Parts: sequence; C-alpha cells; structure tokens
Amino acid sequence: MLARLSVALAAAAALVVATADVLPPADRPPANGLAVPTLTTAAEATPSASAIALASAIPPEPTPVASVNTPSSAPPPLPSPVTRPSAPFPARLTVSPGCDRGAAPHELTFHVPILMYHRILPAALARGALPGLAVSPTLFAAQLRAAHAAGWRTITLGSLAADIDAGRDPGPRTFVITIDDGHEDGYTNALPVLERFGDVATYFVVTGRLDRGDNLTSDQVRQLAADGMEIGDHTVSHVDLASLSIAAAQAQIEGAAVTIADLTGSRPTTFAYPFGDYDPAVVWLVHQDGFALAVTTHECAVETRASALLTPRVRVTPDVSPADLLAML
Repeated sequence: MLARLSVALAAAAALVVATADVLPPADRPPANGLAVPTLTTAAEATPSASAIALASAIPPEPTPVASVNTPSSAPPPLPSPVTRPSAPFPARLTVSPGCDRGAAPHELTFHVPILMYHRILPAALARGALPGLAVSPTLFAAQLRAAHAAGWRTITLGSLAADIDAGRDPGPRTFVITIDDGHEDGYTNALPVLERFGDVATYFVVTGRLDRGDNLTSDQVRQLAADGMEIGDHTVSHVDLASLSIAAAQAQIEGAAVTIADLTGSRPTTFAYPFGDYDPAVVWLVHQDGFALAVTTHECAVETRASALLTPRVRVTPDVSPADLLAML
C-alpha cells in the first residue's frame, strides 16, 4: 500500500513539474522586456487544474528595471550654470575685431570713429568713477566745437549699423558718440552740449540702475529718445556676461531690451558689452536677440559687416585735447 502510494505521489510530482514548464508565455514577464515567440500545442493551451493551482502559488517574477542606456524621449540634462556651449558658432559671430585683422578680400570696410565716453562732469564730482572716465563739460564742448570746425558731423550708432548692413557709405567726416553706463550727467551735462552743436549720441543704459542714485531716471531716458538720441542696451546690471550661465546672460541682455522698448517705444538695435567682456556664447546671444551691432572696448576705427557684433571704439579720456580728438578722428 505504501509502495503504491509513493509511486503515485512521484508520478503526480513529475506531472506538476512538466506542466509548470509549459505555462503559456503570457503568464511570465518577457526577459529584458522583449517578447519571445513560443510554439504552443493544444495540450499546453489548457493546463491541468494541478498546474493552475501550482502556478498561482508561485510568486511573480520582478519586473525588469530599464537599463540606464535605454533610449528615452526625455531631453538631455541642461548644462551646469558655468558650462559654456561648445557647439560651433557662425563664423561672422566669432571673427576677430577689425583692429586685430586685415580686411578679407572684397570685404567692405568702414572707418567711422566711434567715440567712447562715460561721464561728462568735472573729475572732482565723479565720486566713485574712475578718474580716466570723467570728461568735463567744458572739454566735451571744446572737442565737439573743434570737430564741427573741421567739417565733422555725428550720426547714431544705429544709423551706422544700418549703413554697414546695407553696404551704404555714411558720408565723409562722419563719427559716432557713445556714452556708457547711463549716468545722470549724460542728461544734465552732455545733452545741452550735444543740442548746442546739433549733434546726436547713443546712450548705453544699465536699466537696473535707472531711477537710483546719480543715474538717469526713466523720464530722462524718454526725453533723450524724444530729442533724437539713441538708447542702447548695456544689460540690466552691468555684469561680466561671460561669467554667467547662458540663461542668466540672456536675461541680462533681453531684460534691458524690454525695459528700453517700454520706455522709448522702440526696441534697441545696438548693444555694448559690459567691461568689454564677451565669449562666443555671449556674442551668439546678442545675435539671437536681434542686435544689428555691438561694441567692445577694443580701440580703433574699423567696421565691417562680418565683425558688426564685435565693433571697436575709440576711448576719449580727460587728457584728450580738441587737437588730439581731431587726430583720433
């Protein structure tokens, strides 16, 4: 009796094992997430009650974890805040400023002096300004008087940008006056001198400083624009853009452009790099924001369409006499 019972139990165990091995693929998770076709016989399609009972008692296999290399539609992670993009930039955005290279064959080259001023007030009143940045109103007037006596006239930087882009000669003895940083003396001291001689200038304003301390007010910016002066973008906070993340640099450039457009009704077309600092990514951002021309602190009077976003200027300091200015022009 016991012998026959042992034989029966062994046969039943063999049947259970054989049945478990032929469970349909649908009852098992596919390996590595890939479906493997399996031939199924009619007998396998209808497992016995014993096989079903055994299968229900077997814990399910864990779902495979996707490999870290599994393709995904998610975008790649953003670069860290100090990472600069390494993608190649169009050649016209990274070409050396005109001071450092010869003109390319068949390249139209302009030689319009772009004068760079900062403060128009006596050095004794410049307070925190560097001494070399303050030109007295008397000297400023004498410089412009000498320039006019020699037949020179001014245009805005935006006008020069349009001439460069169109390949149009702005005319002989033409120069540009730029006044950086947006200090109030640009309105109280420089504007009366400019208007006396019928001149125009491009004011590069730092919009985050407006209505604060000795900086221009919003109303003064509106009045400058109404009087024919150009208002250019010098960022929100006057920071070294090359040291910022891409998003932060873009916010500095675009934020100032939006404020200027709100104040004057016109979006700025010219830009000045704070401290003259830039890298290819910053130049690309200036290009992407639609600026026609951007100025640096490289010193000479050479402009080309290829280097329009790296245009040099001529620095004017307190020791530049009227005769010296004419020699610079």
